[in-house]
Amino acid sequence: MASLQLVEQARSGDSQALVELAVGGQESGARGYSKSREEPRQAAIEGLQAARDNGDKKAQAFALYASLRLRVLQGERVGSCQAEAMEATRLLKELGEKKHAATMLLMLANNSLSSGFDQKPSAALRYASDAFGLFDDASDKAAALTTQAEAHIAAKNPGEAVAVAAKALLLLQGNAPMEASTMILTAKAQLMNKEFVQAETSATSAIAKAGPDHALVASAKCVVAESMFARGQQGNGREVAVEGLELARAGQDIMAEASLLHLLAKSSLSSDPLESVDYAEKALTIYLLRGEPTLEAAATHTAAKAHLAIKNYDAALQLSMQASSLGNGNGDVVMEASALHTASQARMGKGRIGEALLAARKSAELFHAIGDKDGEKTVAIAITKIQDKMPPPHRPQNVLLTSNPASAPTNLITQARHCVVWNNPCKEGAYINYNLELLRLIDDISKSTTQTPIVVCSMGAMGRHLGCPVPGQQKDINSMSIWGVVRTVRLEMPRMPIFTVDLPTDADGSELARVICDATQDSGPRSEVAYSKVAGDGQALLAKMGRDTQ
Repeated sequence: MASLQLVEQARSGDSQALVELAVGGQESGARGYSKSREEPRQAAIEGLQAARDNGDKKAQAFALYASLRLRVLQGERVGSCQAEAMEATRLLKELGEKKHAATMLLMLANNSLSSGFDQKPSAALRYASDAFGLFDDASDKAAALTTQAEAHIAAKNPGEAVAVAAKALLLLQGNAPMEASTMILTAKAQLMNKEFVQAETSATSAIAKAGPDHALVASAKCVVAESMFARGQQGNGREVAVEGLELARAGQDIMAEASLLHLLAKSSLSSDPLESVDYAEKALTIYLLRGEPTLEAAATHTAAKAHLAIKNYDAALQLSMQASSLGNGNGDVVMEASALHTASQARMGKGRIGEALLAARKSAELFHAIGDKDGEKTVAIAITKIQDKMPPPHRPQNVLLTSNPASAPTNLITQARHCVVWNNPCKEGAYINYNLELLRLIDDISKSTTQTPIVVCSMGAMGRHLGCPVPGQQKDINSMSIWGVVRTVRLEMPRMPIFTVDLPTDADGSELARVICDATQDSGPRSEVAYSKVAGDGQALLAKMGRDTQ
């Protein structure tokens, strides 16, 4: 009932009640308010209006503070609270409540670093810097510096993170747990900067400072293990990681547990991929439950690579595309490109060579866009291997090529072979009538005494199977229906000479004539062929359809 009474007092604009609502027990307070079936956030909003009506600046300041805290606790993004945060900071500073103003800013800074709240390292750094300037107590200033170091790590500025963490350590003399946490941050920054020996030294010092705190020791061991793996000490690294995992579970640090599980998954990819799958999926479950999309993408990609190693190509493809989508949503181009490369390898395993080539090319484009030369080089090698496995190009033979259509002989069709060429309709949305007319033509020919070959044309329908970009138009999607109709006709009329040819979307008139003529002579064992233009070659080359288009 005390919580209910507090909420009612806050609604009326009582300054003391609003102070309690803003700074009194965040976790237990929130539970108490929900049990009383009152909405503390609404109480803060109503209290703010009442305080403004009464001209009570203190009540206004703490009403804004309470509203911001509760909005953040309910999962609202910090960016939408920026105007209210600045107003609350100004009012609290005017009232001489600098510590409360700084505490609120530090809360917003820490929230900006959570990937579940749309991570904004630059905003976190700004909030933490402002909080540092407002704090007077050394331990409070150190907390603000520690948050700044975390922001630098999130922004991939390891050198700045190490420097700021060193300043924080100077203010933390005698506070062993905070010293240990700051040393772990230093170790992470050094690890990011590939200073492996220094990272292990800092993490080992953190373990000594942490004492019986299992969660801190587990976090430090995670850094030591990752550094050892990076230096090729797989056995020692694994031993440290397993020790850290046990400590994380004993200390009930779920995020440290997930980090160690993911680390073990990555280290087991080559030695024991089945074990890697198990570790990665456990880490992925934790990240999903905690709402960490960036870490979720990384664990998903690791699980995809583990499934690829055991040749479970379906799972590898599904997980790698999921990781690519998450990377795209998080703005992580490296993750998106890396996951597409894995997806390309999974498609190769499934025998879908054209799709593998298309995914690899997209991955290379992304690496090139961000200037990642190592990633671009790796994918370029993969593209070469994929192209080596593509069906060998076949240059059409015995085909009349006329550079000047006006000078073409009158017996062109006779030379090419007597046939009926059934081409694409001109308008989108005409495919139902188109297929019906095709069936009528087939029926008429089937009743005649002569067997006249029919060449049915589409354009771009099989582009993705050949690794070619396809215009995103409805008619290109609908053209797949032609192939379905013709395959049905072949089943019902096996003696009917009917061929399906997919034309390249970027071919000119003479090239289209050449490939249509050639289709009547060599259409492969399934009477289906698709054409694409080889890069740097002005002529259309034939790629026979195989299991890649199943």
